[in-house]
Amino acid sequence: MRQETTNPVRSNPALSAKGRDAPAFRQGTSNGARTKVLAIDTSSKMLSVALGTSTMLSANPELVEWVGSPEVHFREYNLEAQRNTKDLLLPTIKKGLRALNYNLKDIDYFAVGLGPGSFTGLRIGLSTIKALSFALKKPVVATSSLDVIAYSALPYSKGYICVLVDAKRDMLYCALYKSKCTKLQRLSRYLLIGIEDLFNKIGSEEQIVFLGDGLLRYQEFIERRIKSGIILNENFYYPQAGNLLRIAQQLIQRKSFSDPFRLGPIYLYPKECQISPQSRHKALATRQSIVAGFAPESRHKALATRQSIMAGLAHPPVLMAEANPPIILAEKTDYTD
Repeated sequence: MRQETTNPVRSNPALSAKGRDAPAFRQGTSNGARTKVLAIDTSSKMLSVALGTSTMLSANPELVEWVGSPEVHFREYNLEAQRNTKDLLLPTIKKGLRALNYNLKDIDYFAVGLGPGSFTGLRIGLSTIKALSFALKKPVVATSSLDVIAYSALPYSKGYICVLVDAKRDMLYCALYKSKCTKLQRLSRYLLIGIEDLFNKIGSEEQIVFLGDGLLRYQEFIERRIKSGIILNENFYYPQAGNLLRIAQQLIQRKSFSDPFRLGPIYLYPKECQISPQSRHKALATRQSIVAGFAPESRHKALATRQSIMAGLAHPPVLMAEANPPIILAEKTDYTD
């Protein structure tokens, strides 16, 4: 399956008849300056790449809109990559650059989804962003792929949002959120949890919007357990880089940049946090193909840091939940693990 989106207002069955406006960008600069962002998420079987341009229209960071028409200044590509992420990522980035008449050096910021999800896919995405960030000396922003999935539920939620991602072994990657207008507040840690344990924590009284590919296994279970709620369809199963772009603009506005060489995936399976020599060898091969795919000057700079990048892959994983403790709305409800 191959999907190309040229308009930020996506067409899918879950939209109301009136549709919805394109979500606003926030912008880290001012005085009408334009910002170009490249965002990728490789945490699932779907490779998602987006490029976009935004501009600050006033001193109020809430009043940010697309530059010109979306067709000119936004591209998103969602491809079913399965195990071909390494072979598809760079051609897809290049396709987006050509479509918008950008050069890679025109990109101001890079954004990446950190998972949890496919271990191999996450390493490929992170090594790509690390290489590009160093070669071009451009900042990186990052967030959990669960946050990216949750963002797509904002138009359909007036309360709680629960993201469910299949973690295999009868487990789920999960996080609970609260929507407030166009803002998203995470209430829980990023969880590795069974479906029964999850419902013991969240109960069945609140109206919750459920989304994510965990619904492929557990939708019938959820329908039996909840008294009211919304279950979004397959258009909302996987992270979409267009939503990562919008989250990235908020991080850029706050100057919440990440150190590329200390940046690691969110791993929730403890025994699989260590990278084996075989995996490191595969990542090195990926790095070499990334470097070969771009300009000579970028290639030279990125090759000079190959060992640093590979060392960065061996760093302990950055667990964002540790830096963001849960916010509990009701004393009787415990959303933590």
